[in-house]
Amino acid sequence: MRVETIGGCTLYLGDCLEIMKSIDTVDHIISDPPYEDELHKAVGRIRRNDGREMVDDLGFSGINSRRADVSLACVKISSGWTILFTLAEGVRAWRDDLQAAGAKWDTTLAWIKPDASPRFNGQGAARGFECAITCWCGTGYRRWNGGGKRGVYTHCVN
Repeated sequence: MRVETIGGCTLYLGDCLEIMKSIDTVDHIISDPPYEDELHKAVGRIRRNDGREMVDDLGFSGINSRRADVSLACVKISSGWTILFTLAEGVRAWRDDLQAAGAKWDTTLAWIKPDASPRFNGQGAARGFECAITCWCGTGYRRWNGGGKRGVYTHCVN
């Protein structure tokens, strides 16, 4: 596990289930867990047009089998918002598991990526946005410092 402190925020890099076991409570969780198994399975099926070898394994599994456990852990330690990045295909599964764990589902945000990489092999459209799901794990009324503005954020990747 790697820990970085930036101002008043502490960032943890590692297996979220292992990290969350060692934490009592946090104000908010913002995480980019592995994407759904379907994307991981596609890795070995995509071919390169330049003849070079394609990666067959990302070195970690998709989130599907661990999503319910991650949802429970988030609800257990978050006293506020839980925000998780996901593919559009994963939004409903996250909603279902987070609600089953006791979270109050809120909405899906969109991160528009103007400089997202194209799909270099031309075998379909590239992803130009990413979703982030939001749920409230705290007590009382939810508070969002954006003042109710639209949940669409345009920001370059690089």
